[in-house]
Amino acid sequence: MISLLTPVFGLFLFQVGSQPAQVPTQNSPEQILQGVNKIFSDAIKKIQRPKTKAEVAAFRAAVNKAQALRKKAAAEALQKARKLLSSGEGLRVRGELQIMAGKYQDAMGSLKSYLEILKDKKSSKGVETLVKLAFFTFTFGDKKEAKKYLDQVKEEDVPASLGPLYQRTKRGYAEFKKMAAMYGKKAIPIEAKKILNPDRQEGDPASFSLDNYRGKVVLLDFWATWCPPCRGVIPSLIEMQKKYGKDLQVIGVTRFYGSGMDFSDPKSTIPHGGKTVRDLGPEDELEVNKAFMKRFGVNYPIVFSDNAGKDYMVRGIPTLFVIGRDGKVIGHVVGGGEANHKKVEAWVEKALKAKKTSD
Repeated sequence: MISLLTPVFGLFLFQVGSQPAQVPTQNSPEQILQGVNKIFSDAIKKIQRPKTKAEVAAFRAAVNKAQALRKKAAAEALQKARKLLSSGEGLRVRGELQIMAGKYQDAMGSLKSYLEILKDKKSSKGVETLVKLAFFTFTFGDKKEAKKYLDQVKEEDVPASLGPLYQRTKRGYAEFKKMAAMYGKKAIPIEAKKILNPDRQEGDPASFSLDNYRGKVVLLDFWATWCPPCRGVIPSLIEMQKKYGKDLQVIGVTRFYGSGMDFSDPKSTIPHGGKTVRDLGPEDELEVNKAFMKRFGVNYPIVFSDNAGKDYMVRGIPTLFVIGRDGKVIGHVVGGGEANHKKVEAWVEKALKAKKTSD
């Protein structure tokens, strides 16, 4: 999802804790964590903050390189100190290192195990663990379970360094709860301004209605060509449309942003090898989307709507909604990734199977 776990946010999230002057002898879990943190902090100290727009790309590349170093160091530490990180404080450190290594599902398991043995959950380590568990569970797991961790934290006990993470998770859950209120209700109508059919030809926007797809399972994907996570999701949606055929209808929902990612060059590579284009008028943006559909092989319609994103309370893209054959909302996910893909496909398969059972 756009806005989650960006490089700059990553700097905030994983620099929590002391930064020793030199790598200590790594004979305790905390020293292992400090050693990995030092590798990262030493790399960050060498990076100069950008002073001009021209320097931003180089700055981001340097930050990405520092994060790659940390990821590698964390993975090596997890491997070498497996036994030391299997109990007590080692569970907490294992969770931290798994976060750095990008193993978020594993990290949640480690932090849960640590929380189970922690006697004082109101301690600084307890609050830190609860906040991080809430965030990662909300982002990658069961959002209702994330609320369970949030409820165990008093806002005044959250350290300043974790305040933004806590508030982000709290706001995210509040928005999720509002969106979940749509479940079991008829999907909100979408007013189309423009339509691109799978053959990349323009359709009649006045004729578009979700009611036209009653009897099918509908998968709405709120997206944009300029959004990297959205482009990462597209291939799986194409495959789902092929797999389920006429029983499923994927519909891409976007709007005129005035910018995009142009894939009209046949040498462009997918999903991220296009050219950024800005200051686009509606007709030019339509052409950008046509080129995108051709290059990616999009086999479902793209609908442009001014208000659909607001009506569906979309705060980040991609956001996907699954609608049953009866036209009622089944569920939604925000962001890409394997966990969300499995959740969406499970909803789709369940909706299709329920229809077959009733026939």
